[in-house]
Amino acid sequence: MHPKKLLLNVLLIFLPVYVLKAQSGLPMGSQKPFQLSADLRTEYDTNINTTTEAEKAAGFSEDESMKLIFMPQLLFKYPLEQTEFSFSYDLGVTYFLDRPGDDDEDLSHDLIGRIQHQFSPQFDIDIRERFSIDQEPEIVGSSLRTSGDRLSNRVSLTGNYAWTDRFSTETTYENYWLNYDDDSRQDDDRFEHEVIQDLRFQAFRDTVAIAGYQYTLYDYEEEGSPDNRDTHIFTLGAEHFLTPQWLLTARAGAQLLFYDEPDTNGDNRDTLGPFTSLSTIWNYDPRSNLSLQYQLSEISADQTSFSSRTTHQVSFNIKHYLTPKLSLGSSVTALISEYDIENSNTNDPSFDELTIRYTGDVEYEFTNWLSIIAGYRFTEVDADDQVLVNGAIFSDRSYDRHQGFFGVRGVY
Repeated sequence: MHPKKLLLNVLLIFLPVYVLKAQSGLPMGSQKPFQLSADLRTEYDTNINTTTEAEKAAGFSEDESMKLIFMPQLLFKYPLEQTEFSFSYDLGVTYFLDRPGDDDEDLSHDLIGRIQHQFSPQFDIDIRERFSIDQEPEIVGSSLRTSGDRLSNRVSLTGNYAWTDRFSTETTYENYWLNYDDDSRQDDDRFEHEVIQDLRFQAFRDTVAIAGYQYTLYDYEEEGSPDNRDTHIFTLGAEHFLTPQWLLTARAGAQLLFYDEPDTNGDNRDTLGPFTSLSTIWNYDPRSNLSLQYQLSEISADQTSFSSRTTHQVSFNIKHYLTPKLSLGSSVTALISEYDIENSNTNDPSFDELTIRYTGDVEYEFTNWLSIIAGYRFTEVDADDQVLVNGAIFSDRSYDRHQGFFGVRGVY
């Protein structure tokens, strides 16, 4: 065995760890403006490239591998009287013991910055910036898989102004840039511009009524891209505290999608659909909490034979401390995508896709600076097969992936 692999096998036995969970700031009571942490973990992954059923039918293999992952992080937080600066940098180094080919290492970088400033008791702003470089195959925001090398940058500016004791506004502008090194994915390179305006009225002591509008512009770098579009979402809703620790939020309204280009038949692709968002967050213990969310929306299809799709997404998360040192965590997300066939070229009148993501872990904190964690992740995409008019088989994106990990984390 190569000395490098021998060394890493030894590390897999004696220095397993869990991947770092991103934190928004220093622990409560910390007096220093920075925090250093380092995570090591071992992980077994049954499908490192998220190979689909269609790819396996075409001769591609479903590769599994043991991985050794090292993730150091630097957190910096500097509060002033009216302003707070914060910054974090995450480095991810993943070594694959069994990945085919000569490329057995992946690197990722994540830089996050934030500035919060209180101009007056009525007016404050929040500026956020996140730049990322990654390679790991994953699902982001939909059933469509993404893989690197990938560069992205997201910056947002939010302003809150209290016009009266009961009426306030929240205005947000967000810019997102995505770029792929892989030539086969460069059709997805794009800019997104988003403006959100919320009008908030304190109807009762524990209830805030909300009227909202959200505009998003998708501008793809490919000239004449069929995915260039505008979306408009109009909602009415409310936030209500059942208790000081339990918040309910509900919004409902309409969503409009306007495409720059018609479909392949020259037909109009614009759509009008419902939008619904329901969520609850319950901090039932000083360190334990759970959340539940449901969202119904109409979004652009990521299959070229379809114009848009209706999605139903349900998410559940819980973090529970059995003792002051022992905690359990669990999260599950189910996404059902119903593809719109009004302007499609398929014979079958229906096409659905189900995506399930689950993570469960158990963590034990020996001290404030040392902990161990073990967990399991499961990802599955279950898609229908379709036959196009020209007789070609619709690409089956179904796959499943199991990841088991165990490791340690140190904090300074």
